[in-house]
Amino acid sequence: MSSARRIVIVAAMQGRDLGRRYVAIALMVALPLVFYFALLPGHYAVFVGGIGLAWSVSAAGLFVVLASRETDPRLVLAGYRPWELLAGRWLLLEGVAAILIGAFALLFIAISRPAALTELVVGVALTGIVAVPLGLAIGSFLPRELEGTLAIIALVGIELSLPTDSSVAPFLPLYGSQQFLAVAAGLQGVSPPPAQVSVAYALAYTAALMLLAALLWTLRVRVKRPHHGPPSVRS
Repeated sequence: MSSARRIVIVAAMQGRDLGRRYVAIALMVALPLVFYFALLPGHYAVFVGGIGLAWSVSAAGLFVVLASRETDPRLVLAGYRPWELLAGRWLLLEGVAAILIGAFALLFIAISRPAALTELVVGVALTGIVAVPLGLAIGSFLPRELEGTLAIIALVGIELSLPTDSSVAPFLPLYGSQQFLAVAAGLQGVSPPPAQVSVAYALAYTAALMLLAALLWTLRVRVKRPHHGPPSVRS
């Protein structure tokens, strides 16, 4: 079986599992929307709702990773490579992120009608893109849903509470999308860096988090081959 087919099979299996968690999905999507509607009619709602999208996408990634902890060792023994498992999840989550990006952007445009439409769409898109490997990395590092959920809440909360021009902001994953959303929301006193710099920040964090997630997950499910006897899997 080719790697591409294995990746698609993993994505389909994880999609069915995630689809059964309809209550969790509803709560993941509802939280940033509640914050958004609570802050209307001000344009600051766009900033909060856009950054809040990271919660929805990264939480989906966390649940997908943790739900597969018991099955992954068996899949590795069956011939799947760890990177194929992670790639399948990435493919699924990018599809979920694309749907949420489109839905959130259209909602913000229809209700808030921000003047900077391009910045809004780019900011929401970058938030979803970065949040996928963020959820995968947290799920690969923290073994339980409670710890992983709290980590995501803490990180998103910090991103929302810090001023976009804070000296700490460039070291956080959503810095690039923050800059676009701040312009879209018309926040006073914001002097964002050039658009290319913000995009570069987001893409660099995406690549770094994906690499971290791949490393952590490979170490967790790697096959250990002893001198005698069949291979065993570290889970």
